[in-house]
Amino acid sequence: MQRPFGLLVLILLVCANGSLQLWLGILMPNPFFIALAIPSFIVCYGLFRGDTWSWISALALDIFYLAAGLLVWAFIAMNQYDLFIFAVLAHLYPVLVLLIPVAPIFNNMPVVLTHMIPALLCFIPVIMIWYLRKSHVKEFFLAKGK
Repeated sequence: MQRPFGLLVLILLVCANGSLQLWLGILMPNPFFIALAIPSFIVCYGLFRGDTWSWISALALDIFYLAAGLLVWAFIAMNQYDLFIFAVLAHLYPVLVLLIPVAPIFNNMPVVLTHMIPALLCFIPVIMIWYLRKSHVKEFFLAKGK
């Protein structure tokens, strides 16, 4: 069975996230970033090969990222806009480390804009989970039976 095109996009997203985590782990000597990068690369490799275990692992990672995004959303809803939230976000979504210097701005933002960031953080894993659960993607992984 031919690999679905959307799976390549998903592989690139997971690999990009792992690359950013590894880059930050090297740049700011932090073993936590590196420890988070390793599973991303392992899952990427398995997704590329079409291994069943990687499909299950990718679902688990996306559920973890969704739960973290909902947790951050809950903190923001309670008006807890401190750097701790952005540090947690930076561990999960390394590109958001760029938001740390502007964290105080969120105290003065309209509520709609304040909730857009965690909504986006929840939207990405939901789309990934939705795509991994589509029948043709499931068939690709389960047909291989690896």
